[in-house]
Amino acid sequence: MNKIQDHNVKIDADALRILKEIQDSLKYKASYSSIIRTLKQDHEKVNQKYNGWVNYETWLVNLWLGDDSSSYEYWREAALEAIKNAKDDKTFSKIERATLDLMDRLKDEIEESSPCQDASLYTDLMGAAISEVNFHEIAEHMIEEVEV
Repeated sequence: MNKIQDHNVKIDADALRILKEIQDSLKYKASYSSIIRTLKQDHEKVNQKYNGWVNYETWLVNLWLGDDSSSYEYWREAALEAIKNAKDDKTFSKIERATLDLMDRLKDEIEESSPCQDASLYTDLMGAAISEVNFHEIAEHMIEEVEV
C-alpha cells in the first residue's frame, strides 16, 4: 500500500504525477502526507455547507422567505400551486417539474424585487450575492415541506 492510500484519498495517477513534477521542479521536499493534508483541506473548503445549506447566500434567502408568517404562507401556497399545476413527462416526474417551476418563480421574484436597480457598487454586490443562491435547493426544500 502506498502512502496515498494510507490517507484514504483517491488521487489518480495523472494527478500524482503532476504533484511529483511540481515537487521536483520546485525542489520542494514536502512529504506526501503534507501534500495530501493540503488537498484534503482544499476539498473541505470547497464542500463546506452553511447550517445544512449549500452556502450562506442560499441559507440566508431561505431564512428571509420563511421569516414572517405572510412570506412563509405565500411561498407555501406557491409550492402547493407548483405541485398542482405540474405534469410529469418523459424527462421529469411531477415533483421534479414542480420543483423546477417553483425554482424559476423564486429566482424571478427575488431578482425583480431587488431595491438595487441603478448601476452602483451595491447593485453589483447584490447581484453577485444573489448569483450564489441555489434556488433549486430552496424550491426542493419547499416542495418537500408541503408534500408531507
